[in-house]
Amino acid sequence: MDKCEIFFSVDSQLIEFDIQEKGWRGDIIVKIGDEIFKPILITPTRLFHEFQQSINQNQIYDIEPNIILVEKTVKKTIINTIIELCNNGYFSKVKPIDLEQEYSLYSRELQEIKNWVKVY
Repeated sequence: MDKCEIFFSVDSQLIEFDIQEKGWRGDIIVKIGDEIFKPILITPTRLFHEFQQSINQNQIYDIEPNIILVEKTVKKTIINTIIELCNNGYFSKVKPIDLEQEYSLYSRELQEIKNWVKVY
C-alpha cells in the first residue's frame, strides 16, 4: 500500500476550535500514491442536524458518498480515523478528485497541493 498523507487547508488552534463547534471538517485531502481524495468528517449530531433541516424544508437529505462519521472533530481523531481508513483500504472504494477541478470555483491557491498544510 502506498503511503497515506493527510493535508488540511489551514491548521491552527482557532480553526480547530471552530471546527469542533461546527461538528464537521471538509477542508481535508488525503493523498495516496498519485491519487487525491476529499473526505468530509462529521459528527453524528451535526449529521442529524443537517438531516432535520432538510426534512423541515421538505427536502431529501442527499448524503455525500465521502462522509465519514467521527465521535468528535479534533485533529487527533481526524488523523487517527483517516490512518485507520487508509490501512483498511477504504480509499480504494472512493473516487479520487482532481484538485484543480475541485477548487476551480473556490480557491486558486488550493488547486495545488503545495499550498495545503501537511498534518500527517
